Amino acid sequence: MSPLDDELRSMFHGRAGTLSPSPDPLAGVERRAGRMRRNRAVAAVAGTALAVTAIALAVPAILPSDRAVPQVAASHAPDDGLSSAYALDPAHPWTYRGDEGVLGNGNLATFQREWTIRHPGSTLHPLFGQVYEPSKLAELVFVASGGEGPRWGAVTAAHAGPDFVLDRPLTQPATVLAAALPGDEGTARLLAVGAPEVTEMSYLPDGTTPTAMTRLQDGVYIHALNGDQARDQLQAFVGSQRISSTAAPDSQAGVVPTPNPAGPPGNVLSWPTRGVQDPQVLLAAEEFYAQSQSRPAAQPEAKVLFAGATADGTRYLLAQMWLPGAKLADTVGYLIRKDGSAEPQLKARVANGTAAVVMVLSDPNATPVKETLVVVPQPTTGQVEYAADGRTFKPFSNPGKAYDGVTVIPRGDQAIRDMKDRLRLWNGDGKVVFVDVVFTLLCGQTSCG
Repeated sequence: MSPLDDELRSMFHGRAGTLSPSPDPLAGVERRAGRMRRNRAVAAVAGTALAVTAIALAVPAILPSDRAVPQVAASHAPDDGLSSAYALDPAHPWTYRGDEGVLGNGNLATFQREWTIRHPGSTLHPLFGQVYEPSKLAELVFVASGGEGPRWGAVTAAHAGPDFVLDRPLTQPATVLAAALPGDEGTARLLAVGAPEVTEMSYLPDGTTPTAMTRLQDGVYIHALNGDQARDQLQAFVGSQRISSTAAPDSQAGVVPTPNPAGPPGNVLSWPTRGVQDPQVLLAAEEFYAQSQSRPAAQPEAKVLFAGATADGTRYLLAQMWLPGAKLADTVGYLIRKDGSAEPQLKARVANGTAAVVMVLSDPNATPVKETLVVVPQPTTGQVEYAADGRTFKPFSNPGKAYDGVTVIPRGDQAIRDMKDRLRLWNGDGKVVFVDVVFTLLCGQTSCG
């Protein structure tokens, strides 16, 4: 190390000694709610609490192209390519650190059981666990291997069952897993888990000035996430070697801020959830919706209107989804076919007075019917009728009592080509409450049909 390096190190250590320590991000906040993410429902409708959910991302060994590497005046050497030696291998994960009690009392088995429901064939490997003092709840950061591919996340042993506050694909090579979690007074805490060999992590709230993070365990650090989210950075070091430099997770991309006190968006339908939900389809639909809103790290709220499966193995759902603070909810359809192919449908927003919400189940390889209409009417609907030619209406019965009015209608090739087929809905008093072409109900955000 050169004399200049020694001088710089002394200068910055002296400067750091004059700074007030940052507020303890681990005290003084009540966790807003605890619940199972896959059973989200609207509080005003189903009586469950809106939760404050966490968002996070896997920190790669290189910086995203749209975020410049800050020029940090410090004695640490720049990354020289050795970061891969400390990257997380899902098949041979880092050793567990933290409170061993978090893995006891059946917690780990419960977490694994719930995880398998979400991701069949995937195995959860604990990395760091603690009991978060404000909520008194155990929380675990983990990596998972097998199934559809490596993932990582965080789970809380909530009172209603495991709450997977984070569930994301693992970006490889990942030298640090960094999460923005709820902290003091609605602010975020930055929890970063790296290899046990990591000796220091720094948070750069302005992208240039490093602040030492608080060590919880070997390679595990925490700090209040209170910087400029257009510029803030996270860096990890092994000795004097910087092994990672990347953008800090975006607390505004999730629900770290206090949830909207007015509750869900005004156009969320007060209809009951019908059908049988599949957690995998819901999770895939949520990830699609977050991507469609250019907020891939966010975790949307969802009100499932209907979820079901066809005889040939297609699983699907029709739901309203929104990001925290949104004034209006969007309508989302999502289906996963038996062969694993998926089809998302981002549909037009609906108003509270809508008579029905419709999605299409399509399969270009199916015979003889390539499209099926799933009609989810308002609960007071008494009869659903369909006219393939636009004139001759025929009644369609419900597929089952549990579906409470939901109707599945095969759509012929002629109707698909002409787009003149129509729906007519009656209420229980024998009055027509809706009649129009199907085309108008199949509108997306930018087009119809």
